Amino acid sequence: MSGNQYFSFARPELGDKMHRFNLNGQYEEAMITAIIGPEDEPDIWKATITTANGFEFVGSDKEYRGRFDWVPHDWNFDELAKTWKPPGVARERLNIPTPDVGEHYMKWRKRVYVACPQLKSMPGGAQIIAQKWAERELVQTDKATA
Repeated sequence: MSGNQYFSFARPELGDKMHRFNLNGQYEEAMITAIIGPEDEPDIWKATITTANGFEFVGSDKEYRGRFDWVPHDWNFDELAKTWKPPGVARERLNIPTPDVGEHYMKWRKRVYVACPQLKSMPGGAQIIAQKWAERELVQTDKATA
């Protein structure tokens, strides 16, 4: 997917919930408390959001792309595409190679980073790799002692 794809949302209603991640990495919620725009053009609007720390603003002329942008409550952030996505839009998929039988973790992890370099800078990338490693198929070996 190109890094330039973004999605817009329709004019919200009073009382709609919005959310984002703040600069401290915390999940933050707020509510639409005022909306202004021409009645005959519903695609043009500006709204005020009341937050725990004051007021912020959203509008139809913005690109809701970054983690720190306010978006409707049911949208999810796609780490691979680096954009917010509305419900029903598929997230990007990682093509993580499966560990080979007997392969050591560090060798496999190097192959993963070559196949999916975005994992290095992705928040939670290390956990994704660790989970994939934990889900690998283990081979039982019989060690006969003489």
